[in-house]
Amino acid sequence: MVVRKEINLAIFLIDDLNAQPHEADIMMLLRQCRVHNIPIACNRYSADLMITSTLWDDMDYKPSPPRYEKFDRSEYGF
Repeated sequence: MVVRKEINLAIFLIDDLNAQPHEADIMMLLRQCRVHNIPIACNRYSADLMITSTLWDDMDYKPSPPRYEKFDRSEYGF
């Protein structure tokens, strides 16, 4: 659903205090949300902020598309 842009927001609450047997799946979900510019909340505070945002009701709001720019590491001595 993330890859097909069928959702506007993902909420995936993660318990970081315990090992997760499906850690690779969690990382893939987070990565896909970042790549496809889907906001994802991983804790209750961020979920509350996203859900209560006034932008959801603003029909004129259009999220800006991600800008991928080439990063030249040599400029920074890496």
